[in-house]
Amino acid sequence: MKWFSITLLACVLVGSSGPANSSPLDQGTAGIAGRVSPCVRLSIGQAWQQQAAGTGLLVTAEGVGLDAVQVVLSGTAPSSSLQVVLPLEIRTNVPYELKLVLLSSEGCAPEIATSVGSIRPSGTLVSSGAAAASRINESLDLARCFSPTAALRGSRVSNRGNFSTIGNALLANLDLSISPTQQQCYWRVVFRISLHPSA
Repeated sequence: MKWFSITLLACVLVGSSGPANSSPLDQGTAGIAGRVSPCVRLSIGQAWQQQAAGTGLLVTAEGVGLDAVQVVLSGTAPSSSLQVVLPLEIRTNVPYELKLVLLSSEGCAPEIATSVGSIRPSGTLVSSGAAAASRINESLDLARCFSPTAALRGSRVSNRGNFSTIGNALLANLDLSISPTQQQCYWRVVFRISLHPSA
């Protein structure tokens, strides 16, 4: 636990121009700032809840460490197309890549197409140009993402603040399109969304 706390303290999100005693480091919180170690934070939107996205479909999402969200889709075979929107919050002090990887697929899982939808700044503490992030692929077949596959690439997001500051996150929707299938059985798909400093 001590090592984890030190890691958090090493990430400074605030600008370096303010007085030293106002830094998140002094407050014991993680932050993003000027010339410091690369820091990235990926989280699911605070208002998002586990949901039944349609008849026979359950969607859960939870954070894994600071830089990933793990998503579980499960249910019975859908008889019609279903749409799921996962609201993501991205905070970084460096350029980044957002990647997807399939962890497991069980039963008669339907085809699931993923794409990055709406991208918008959450407030005035987001860097200029962050909302112009590049979608690497218009659509990805989740079943083929056996290794981490880039879906979004962008420049530094957060000008200042910490990992919970309002107004310093880029809001990006990950859209899932689940195709209908005639097979009637239970299925379960687990995948991970992760954020990485880009080279």
